[in-house]
Amino acid sequence: MNTPSSLLRLPFFFLLCSGAFSQAAVISIDFYRGATHDLTGTTLIGLEPIPAEDWNIVNSAGVTNQSLTDDAGNAAASITTQGGPWNGSKSAADTNDNAEMMLSGGRGRNNTTNYQDFISVTGLGTDFTSQGYDVILYWADRNDVTTSNGVKEVRLNPVGLTTGSSIYIDPISYAGSFSEATSPDGSTGGLQGNYQRWTAQNGTSFGISLPNGIDSDMVVTGLQIVSIPEPSSVMLVGLAGFVGVLISRKCR
Repeated sequence: MNTPSSLLRLPFFFLLCSGAFSQAAVISIDFYRGATHDLTGTTLIGLEPIPAEDWNIVNSAGVTNQSLTDDAGNAAASITTQGGPWNGSKSAADTNDNAEMMLSGGRGRNNTTNYQDFISVTGLGTDFTSQGYDVILYWADRNDVTTSNGVKEVRLNPVGLTTGSSIYIDPISYAGSFSEATSPDGSTGGLQGNYQRWTAQNGTSFGISLPNGIDSDMVVTGLQIVSIPEPSSVMLVGLAGFVGVLISRKCR
């Protein structure tokens, strides 16, 4: 049985549409302190791979409401970093790859016993809040340690609040691969790693703090905010596959 060419192209149309709808919006931030720093070129960087040139460059020594763009170049949010608690820094060669992103940044130190945010992101729009988003925080050990160096508590807070979701990490430096650190809230220990992913957030703002006055040798190097795609994209992929099966059967 002959099938019209327009019908044969139908599944490809659905696949094209599903790709457009399933693309997550991503805000990527590379922190630096000291000399001018930039990521350039098209090398894909991060757990959510984004071209180097599409990463926002933020001075960890202190900025106020710096505009952030997503990977499509759209204005997406603002960020504030506190210069005071960020003591120390780390630099890396201009390699424009994961190693540079993971090996440059500022050391976070909270100088009081409250939950003062040293990173605050505000103004997230519906591209991120309608279905929720994940927050990925990257870090390295200030002394390039790749083994145990003590446990640090890191907390993701709704901006302006003193309660949130804590993780307990044993920071290690990047040595060519990403390693996630996870542990339950309230744990007295932590797992080694160089990043953490908080899933299914939905607020228009959030902050990151180091509670209880911890003097940390953890260098915060990067941050990604990844939107969760619309469920309709999954349905489109399924529909495209279903139509393809029907056509293949009729062509036999």
